[in-house]
This record gives sequence, structure tokens and C-alpha cells, in this order.
Amino acid sequence: RDKAVTRSELSEKHKNIGRRFREMRKDAGLKLNEMAQLAGISEGYLIKIESGTTTFSFDVLENLANVFGYTFELTPNK
Repeated sequence: RDKAVTRSELSEKHKNIGRRFREMRKDAGLKLNEMAQLAGISEGYLIKIESGTTTFSFDVLENLANVFGYTFELTPNK
């Protein structure tokens, strides 16, 4: 059984993911308002995600990933 993730570890994971989305957005040449619109969230919320000052739900993570063509599918390991 895996150890439960602490609040601090979760916060650090959100910060890392936010930074990575910022890099991806810039590499794609997207402005904040463009990416926010594509992900279905507000520009202000995206700013907070990218700066690591907020957490976000799996749904928001999935929406952001979908902007770049990534999906989350649960498939068994073979």
C-alpha cells in the first residue's frame, strides 16, 4: 500500500504542474486568455495555477492537458 500524500507534497505537485503548463503554453505561443478560454477556466484562475498559488481539481487538470492533446485514460498495465 502506498503512503498517503501529505498536503505539503500535494501543494508541491500542483506548483510543478502549474509551472509545466506555463512552459507548454509559452512554447505553443498561447496567451493566457487564449489558453484559459480553451481550457474553460478564467484567466485569473490560470494565472494562479501557473504561479502555484492555488490547487485545482482533476477536471481542471484534464481540461488543461486536453489543450495540448493529452488525455487521461485508465488502462490496465500489461
